[in-house]
Amino acid sequence: MKVLVISHNCFSRIYNNGKTLSAICSAFDKKELCQLYFTPQGEPYYDRCEDYYLITDKNALKSIFCRTKCGKIINSNNLLYKKSENISSSHSKQTSLKLLLRSLMWQFSAWCTRDLKEWLFNQKPEIIFYVGGNSVFSHKVAIEISKMLNIPLTTYFTDDYVINPSTTLYIKWLKKQYRNTINHSSLLFAIGEQMAHDYSLYYNKYFLPIMNIVDIDDEKKITSLSTDVVNICYFGGLHLGRDVELCRFAKYLRENICPNISVSVKLKVYTFSRLSDDVIKQFKKYRVELCDGLTGDILKKQMEASDVFLHVESIDPAYHKLTMLSVSTKIPEYMSYAKPIIAFGPSDVASFKVIACVCSNLVINDNKSTWDNNSNEDLISLFHDNNFYNKICIDNYSYAKKHFNIKDVSKNFKNNLSLLLK
Repeated sequence: MKVLVISHNCFSRIYNNGKTLSAICSAFDKKELCQLYFTPQGEPYYDRCEDYYLITDKNALKSIFCRTKCGKIINSNNLLYKKSENISSSHSKQTSLKLLLRSLMWQFSAWCTRDLKEWLFNQKPEIIFYVGGNSVFSHKVAIEISKMLNIPLTTYFTDDYVINPSTTLYIKWLKKQYRNTINHSSLLFAIGEQMAHDYSLYYNKYFLPIMNIVDIDDEKKITSLSTDVVNICYFGGLHLGRDVELCRFAKYLRENICPNISVSVKLKVYTFSRLSDDVIKQFKKYRVELCDGLTGDILKKQMEASDVFLHVESIDPAYHKLTMLSVSTKIPEYMSYAKPIIAFGPSDVASFKVIACVCSNLVINDNKSTWDNNSNEDLISLFHDNNFYNKICIDNYSYAKKHFNIKDVSKNFKNNLSLLLK
C-alpha cells in the first residue's frame, strides 16, 4: 500500500506537528509513503519517507504570473533550511484576513502543474491521508488530487476551527469547505476522544480518535522528588493566551503555594514565542525563568531533568473556544516521561480531561473562587509527599503505555487504511 500524505508540515524528528505525523505513520515502510506539503520548516525526516514535493505560498503567488512552474521535488540533496515562505507561518498571528487572502491566492494559482502530476503518477499512491487545518486551499488541493488520481481520501483533524470559534466571513467559508472535505472522505480521524465524539455528532459521520503517540521505554525509572529545589517546566508555544495564563499560574504559585512549602520552586518556561513587554514584566515579578525554545535531543534531556511539567490553557472566552476540543501533543509526551503534570486554566478543555484521567487533583480550574484549600493542599502534597509524587509518576507512565504506545496506535492506523482498499 502506498500512501500520499498531504499536510502543511513535513515529517520531522524535531518539530511538533511533523513529529506527530511521523509517529502516526511509523508502521509504514518509508517506501510506502510520499508527501506533499506546504510549509518549509526544517529538514524532512528521510528515515520516515524519501519522496517529498513542496509548494510554498511564494511558489503559489509566482505561479499566478508564470503558470508553468509551482513547487519542486525535495530530497536530501536540494533542501537547505530556510525561514518560512508562507503568509501565515506557525510563528505569526493567523488572522482571518491573512487566511482569506492566502486561500484566495491559492485559488488563482497554478499549483497543479505538469511536474506535480508527473510526480504523483510516478509515486502511484493508492490512498491519501490529509491532515486538515484552517486553510481552505489545502482542503481543495486534497480533494482535487483525490479526484484526479481516483483514490480514496482520508482526513485527520487536529484542531477545532469550525464548531466553537467565532463566526467570520472566512470561518463561514471554512465551515463549508470542511463539509465538502468530510463528505468526500472515506475515513475520518480526530485528535482525542472528545473531538472524535463531538465531530461525529456535529457532522453525523463517524470519526476515529488518534492521539499523539510516543516511543515509550519498557521500563521507566521513577526518580523521587528533590528535597531542596523543584523544577516546574513548561515547554512550547505561548500563543492563544497561554502567555497571560502562565502569568496567572506564576502568581498563584508564588502567593498560594510557595509560602506553605519548605522546598524552593523554580518555574521555567522554554519557548520560541515572542512575548510582550507586559508579560515579560510579569514573569520577572513572579520569578519565572524565561529560556530559549529547545528541539531534538537537547529538548529530551531537559524534559528528563524536569521534576514537574506544567500545561496551561487560557480562560479568555475567545481562546477557550479554540482549545476546547484540541489535545496538546505535549500531554502524551509528558506522561511518557513518568512525571506529574499540573494543568492550570479552564478544567473543561480536552487536554485537561486527559490529564484528569490519571490525576484530577492536579487540574486546577483558574477561577479565583476555586483557588480554594483543596487545590492548595493537593499541590502542597505534591511537593512534600514522595509517595503521592511517585504514585502520579507511575500512573502517568502506565496510562501512556496503554493509550499512546507508538507501536500499537500506528499499527491500528495502518490497518484502518488497509481495510479501505480491500
